[in-house]
Amino acid sequence: MSGAKEETDETMGNEKDLRRDREREQQNLLAARQTVLMEQQNILMAQQNILTEQQNVLMAQHNILMGQQKILTEQQNALVAQQKIHTEQQNVADQQAMEMTGQKKVQEHTEQQHSSSANPAMQQSLSEEEPWKIKKVLQDFDLTLRLLVAPSLARNFMLPVLNATDYEIEKGIDVEIWDVDTHTKHSLFFTKKSNAYILVNNWINDFVCRRALHRGDEIGLRWDPTRNCFDFSVLRRHRSG
Repeated sequence: MSGAKEETDETMGNEKDLRRDREREQQNLLAARQTVLMEQQNILMAQQNILTEQQNVLMAQHNILMGQQKILTEQQNALVAQQKIHTEQQNVADQQAMEMTGQKKVQEHTEQQHSSSANPAMQQSLSEEEPWKIKKVLQDFDLTLRLLVAPSLARNFMLPVLNATDYEIEKGIDVEIWDVDTHTKHSLFFTKKSNAYILVNNWINDFVCRRALHRGDEIGLRWDPTRNCFDFSVLRRHRSG
């Protein structure tokens, strides 16, 4: 009887050991599975980080391209501005050349009148007393946007009476004009652009259109200290044909 009981106890002990071993194996298997899952999660997170970095790189490349396009656009705009300045300077040079040609023609015409006069001494006296210090035979470019004043005339007869600095002249100042022919007062904007002195703003409406000015007409300007403004007059109309 005692031998059978010992055998039964041994069998029961072996079964308990087997159950413990199975439980340990199951626990180890679960732990291994959890480890595998954690590794897979780490791999997914690493892949997400890689994708984020790639997106950041793409964004940086896009920003670089946008910056390069902006620089190219600014360079193109600068080239266009330089071309525009060059064109304006060329136009001013052409206009000044035409102005000098027109002034030369007026001078030649005046000299011819003096030489044909019966009393040269009297003609010279009248010329010295000529009140219209600024004379101009209008050209086509004077009838579009502004009146171009010869630099020598502007420096000698306009700048001294305006009492303005070079900066103020380049920025532009308002000057009052009295039309002695129609007894009306007007206002023009006097400024300097690329070494050229011009009168703008109301020049077309108040003078070209109102006085029906045409190419070849001779106009005059002079400073009137009593009115503290410039006088204007149409000195001679051009006779076509």
